[in-house]
Amino acid sequence: MKDEDLEDYSLLKELEKPFLALTSKRIYDEFQRQEKVSLEGYQISRLEHSLQAATRAYRDGADTD
Repeated sequence: MKDEDLEDYSLLKELEKPFLALTSKRIYDEFQRQEKVSLEGYQISRLEHSLQAATRAYRDGADTD
């Protein structure tokens, strides 16, 4: 990328717009997938586990890392 110029970056910016416009759909689709996918033996889905962990971290005042 060190040899790219403004025209190259402008083209990339335009090409990224459709991808970026679908960010919320990609996130939603991933949540849907995690709700359906689980490891054998676990009583909750990956989505439920993630939400529990995030809720506990939020309540504990944890930072984003």
